Amino acid sequence: MNDTKKEERRRKNIVVIGAGGFIGYHLVTKLKSLGHWVRGVDLKQNEYHQTDRNQFIIGDASRIENISTMLCPTPEKEPIDELYQLIGGKDGKGCNIGHIAVNTNILSGCVKYGIGYVFYASDISLYKERYKSSAFAIESIYKKFANDNRRIKVAVGRLSTIFGPLDPSFDDSSVIDICKQVSNMRDGGMLTIKGDGLKSYLFIQDCVNRIIKCVEGVEGRKENLIFIGSTEMYTLGDIATMIIGISGKDTNLSCVHPSTIQKDSIPYTLKEKGTEGQLGKIEEGLGITFEWVDGLINKKNYLQRRAYRKKVKEALHSKP
Repeated sequence: MNDTKKEERRRKNIVVIGAGGFIGYHLVTKLKSLGHWVRGVDLKQNEYHQTDRNQFIIGDASRIENISTMLCPTPEKEPIDELYQLIGGKDGKGCNIGHIAVNTNILSGCVKYGIGYVFYASDISLYKERYKSSAFAIESIYKKFANDNRRIKVAVGRLSTIFGPLDPSFDDSSVIDICKQVSNMRDGGMLTIKGDGLKSYLFIQDCVNRIIKCVEGVEGRKENLIFIGSTEMYTLGDIATMIIGISGKDTNLSCVHPSTIQKDSIPYTLKEKGTEGQLGKIEEGLGITFEWVDGLINKKNYLQRRAYRKKVKEALHSKP
């Protein structure tokens, strides 16, 4: 078999529902860079950048009549191989009856069109909030679906706190908010933040890589529920300290109600092997994120931040 035929065999036809959102935009971009055919689906495009995709369908997945358009074969009549469902998992607002309808509609469409692999993005933060029961209910829908439809491989990813550039939730992200405050602050200023305990943070590029790996390895995995987050835990104070260092500004930091939680008290499910959440990776991601935010606010003075990013990358590459 020649190289051209091998390349054709590796190429997949993929649908990303939620492609206009933060994670969806980056996931589509990554999948396209790998040579796949990608159809994006969402209620609107990403606010900061047009998604690089083969098709983009604006539609509501809670309406069953829209599912055929979203999951039907490609214009070349090739079937869809994989589906990534990102709607509602990270916004903390979609875990309700409407969100359940979205997922049951999507799964019914997967059966109808013979889609072989399905990924659902859940959110680990919902399990400490009032959405806990609904979040469990939706995960249970996917678990039952996997048991009832053995030909379709299902992976559910519980996502930690994901951060990075091109985030449409510009005013709702804690990491973005700190970047904005530091960008606007003069030397000698005081940044005050409220402690919210230890969290798992993950840069967006590491997140989409983990999501793709989840789908690639789903056949050899007994458990279809996967944690997608960092191996280290950080407070907002830790994050703010790193962002201040990245900015190069002489900024003071005050933490109101700093966390007293010890890392050893974090559930064992978060202590997974990997490098995505190690300090160097987090700093590199924060540097890229701060540069994007600072560019939106100031439109200038990137050289210091770029030099910092180069320094961090060199440090990462020098590790054994």
